[in-house]
Amino acid sequence: MFSFKSMEALLQEGIRRRLFNNAVIGVVFKSGTRTFFSSQGDGEQQKDKVFDIASVTKFLIALLHYVLQSKGLGVTNQTKVSTILPMSGDYVDDLSVEHLLCFRTLFNKGYPAKEAMQNGLAAFRKDLLRGGLKVRPGDIFSYGNLHTIVLGWLLESLTRESLYGLFDKHLKNPLQMSRTVQDPTVFGGDVVQSHFDLQAGTIHDPAARLAHVENGSLLGSAGLFSSADDLLSVLEMLLLNGVFQGAQILPGEFVQSFPNGKYSGFGNGLPIWSTFRSNLEANCPRHHDGSGLFKLGHTGCIVATLPSHGFAFTMLTDFLVIPRSPEEEKAQRSILNHLFASVPGTLRY
Repeated sequence: MFSFKSMEALLQEGIRRRLFNNAVIGVVFKSGTRTFFSSQGDGEQQKDKVFDIASVTKFLIALLHYVLQSKGLGVTNQTKVSTILPMSGDYVDDLSVEHLLCFRTLFNKGYPAKEAMQNGLAAFRKDLLRGGLKVRPGDIFSYGNLHTIVLGWLLESLTRESLYGLFDKHLKNPLQMSRTVQDPTVFGGDVVQSHFDLQAGTIHDPAARLAHVENGSLLGSAGLFSSADDLLSVLEMLLLNGVFQGAQILPGEFVQSFPNGKYSGFGNGLPIWSTFRSNLEANCPRHHDGSGLFKLGHTGCIVATLPSHGFAFTMLTDFLVIPRSPEEEKAQRSILNHLFASVPGTLRY
């Protein structure tokens, strides 16, 4: 079923073009069969390597929202955020959970990467929630970190539990994700460096890093580390309509609804393959899957499902360990996206 030479060539191309030093690709089928490939040799031996998954964290927090909703512990997508969090300013009364999930609003407050280091996240939270919105929710698509940060705060306020505690209890443990953590240093040499000027195990994102250092908290936007094997458990569950090893983690109707929704490209808050269409059509057009989900992370990590083809895959890399100018990074990311889109093309049907 696999063209092993093609997959190995894919990884070698990434190394040759200096996109990354380390990369692991994991593929899972509806049967539960898993296969791994690695730039470092035997993929099976690399499946537990731990990477900073960056914005793939957003994907997991969106799933957590739906798990809590299915258990009657969360909120619906139509819930107004200001009924849970103390928000004020323009348009905030119109802001719903759906707008956060689909990035359909624009906050007046910017991302706190530098400011948070000076004033702390408590001050940032206060300013963000009281800063209002620039436009009416739904009128604009603006991808960023703030939406999922606010979603995380909402889930914490609603349940009176920490976001990481909720993730641990309702998603990580049921899926047996033993290598998905905030602090991966306990795994020693299995942790892959995520940024050229940071030690292995240090969160690449400044705000997410500060949240962890300040009080051990998790932001909804970034901050988790994981392995290929762990992420395949999430993807296997999605392939099997919410079931993992006989347990119903999510109702099947929830999973089936994810590719659909009011806002094109993000379905019900989880990105779908159609937003990745240009790369797919350029590299492997017959593998486009309108019912599939995907998420890219800044560190060069991806999760993707192609249910109509019966498989899902993850690709974890250390893209940020090679210093680049902003211009070079932009050009290199287009090549990295090409590799992502080419993974399904290594399969034969």
